[in-house]
Parts: sequence; structure tokens; C-alpha cells
Amino acid sequence: MTINPQLEIYSQLVRDYSKVLDLSSPKMLQEFTIGIERSQTFIPAIPEKARVLDIGSGVGLPAIPIAILRPDIQITLCEIRQKRAAFLERSVSQLKLNHATVFQGDVRKLEQTFDCITALWVGNLEQLYTLAKHCLAPTWSIITRKGNDASIELELFLEKHPDINGTIQLLDDGANLVILRGGN
Repeated sequence: MTINPQLEIYSQLVRDYSKVLDLSSPKMLQEFTIGIERSQTFIPAIPEKARVLDIGSGVGLPAIPIAILRPDIQITLCEIRQKRAAFLERSVSQLKLNHATVFQGDVRKLEQTFDCITALWVGNLEQLYTLAKHCLAPTWSIITRKGNDASIELELFLEKHPDINGTIQLLDDGANLVILRGGN
């Protein structure tokens, strides 16, 4: 499999800055290519020309691979930790991702709306929705990856929010892509 040159540059940036900025564990660095591949599973669910918010961007997964492979979208990477946000700023600049911006701070203080929200490792669906709902456009989607309990978690969430639609897509790696949709 050939890898996009920008994805290679991004991977190298993560390796170069990981120790200095305490970006990730050694295990995560060893499996970083897997993280990039998993990030790409979000792409088909993101609407064309969407305004996307990635909550808890960390080292840039899934946001940076999405930004590289989907230049048609506007994407904001939200990261509360200053060192990681600085790394994201550097990555966005070096990769010339003019359609990507970084918001360093708490997502609850973000005063924009988005068509689509992505997140990894940001609590359960209820926690993610609670963090994100003030940022949702009139028609919206939230996309996240979940493990084996995805169907139970989705069922509990939908019982509490009957006006929201939710679907699960089983991915090749055994994980589940959960997509919540709401609005008009």
C-alpha cells in the first residue's frame, strides 16, 4: 500500500516531536500507522464541504489524516493541552493545511457551529454529545469509533434522545463506527 506523502510527513513530525513534547507513548508510536488507517474510516461518513470539529485532537488523530485526505472540508482541531495544541499548529502549518485551524482550549468555550464532529477517546456517547451540542449546526452528525459495547451504548443514548438517529458500521478491524445524526 502506498501512503500519501503528506501522511508520511505527518508521521515523521509525530516521531520527531513525541519525546520532546510528551505527545504519545512508545507503544502508540509503534502503532501510529494503524492510527492513521483507523482515522481514514471516518472519511466516508463526513459530508462534502462540511465544517468539521475534532474534539480532543491530541496528536492529530483522526483530524490530521482527515484534513490531508479531504481538502474540501473546513476542519477545526480542538485540544485543551497547550503542548499538543502547539504541535498541531506546527503540523497544520508544515503540511500547508490551509483549511484546518487549531483551537487551544476547552471545547465548551468554542463559539462556532459545525456540521460534523469527530472524536476519539472522548468518553461515552452521552458525554461526547453533552460536550458538543452547543457547537452543532441545525443539521449535524457526530462520528466516533467504539468497541464491542457500541450497540448497548448507542441504544442507551437513543432511549434518552429519541429525536436523534444513530447507526453503527462494523469496521474491518472489529471496531464500530458510530454515527449520530440530528437536526432538520
